[in-house]
Amino acid sequence: MFSLNKYLIPVVVATMLSSSITVTSAFAAGQSWFVADGPSVTCDNAGTESDPFQSVQCAIDAADSGDTVRVGAGDYVGFTVNKPLTILGPNDGVAPGPGITRAPEALIESAVSISSLVDGATLSGFSLASTSAEDIGISVGSSTQNVTLTYNDISGFDQGIRSQGNSASFGRYMDVSHNYIHQLSLAASGSYSIHLRNVKNLTVSNNIITDSVTNPILTGSQYRRGILLRGAQDAVVSNNTVDFGSAASQRATFAIDIQQLLNDGVNGNDIPVSNLRITGNTLSGATTGVNFLDLGSRATNVVIDGNTARNVFVGVSFKSYGQSGATVVQELLVQRNDFSEIDGGSGVLRAGVQVFSIDISQ
Repeated sequence: MFSLNKYLIPVVVATMLSSSITVTSAFAAGQSWFVADGPSVTCDNAGTESDPFQSVQCAIDAADSGDTVRVGAGDYVGFTVNKPLTILGPNDGVAPGPGITRAPEALIESAVSISSLVDGATLSGFSLASTSAEDIGISVGSSTQNVTLTYNDISGFDQGIRSQGNSASFGRYMDVSHNYIHQLSLAASGSYSIHLRNVKNLTVSNNIITDSVTNPILTGSQYRRGILLRGAQDAVVSNNTVDFGSAASQRATFAIDIQQLLNDGVNGNDIPVSNLRITGNTLSGATTGVNFLDLGSRATNVVIDGNTARNVFVGVSFKSYGQSGATVVQELLVQRNDFSEIDGGSGVLRAGVQVFSIDISQ
């Protein structure tokens, strides 16, 4: 039994999450390797500050677990991180965003990947831009731990950041913060700015997502999502800006989308959603601000607090789309959200909080 008083669902939450998840590395700080832009594609340099590599991959291959790779301004090709490393661009610690001028960038002109099973990888302070058919800017494999993706400017891909995994190969301790993801392209399924699958102990904070597709016309089964979490536990999504425009989208567009799917073909099952805090986000220009779609099993301890959703049709929506009657959102708190500028339209359902086809219990 639940009560709905205007835009507030007053349900007791047994435990509150902290505002962020701490990511730690299992390796002590090691040697520093240096990379500078240049014409060589070989790994003959020493990798020192005076004789730097001219390829990021060369530095990665030379480094030992726990080392740091420092990359100077210039143009580089993509690379694969297959061991615990800290890889820093010239703008590490400097948040990107609209109208913000940073130091000359280390521009990665194709995809970057972090291999499965890596424990301890940081990528911070880069610009990544797609110049070909690459579809994912930063790809994180399954069963990774202690991954930090911060202060990166990502554009042109149809997915900005994506992690893989399922209930048997989930990630742990991931921090995706202070990134600027914009002007994405459209794939057959649409665009996803941040798409994380099955991560425990997750922080997604202070990211800016704008103009998610260069061509905003979506057709067929195309979706546009700002932040998509498929299976998340002990997760904080806070202080992000997702701005798809000044008018609500009449296509399938979600600023923040939470899912848990079962028996999803080759992807298997997602972990249940639990201990999830969504707070302080600013959301605009979507069909729905915060959307719970395809909850395949019970979600527990969900807090939606202090968000602003404007130029949307629905502030927060809970849907099960035909999942079993046992599907339950348990220990749910929705409070102090600003849904004061909900858009209307002919034949369009509008609401601050929308609940249907789902059981909600205390």
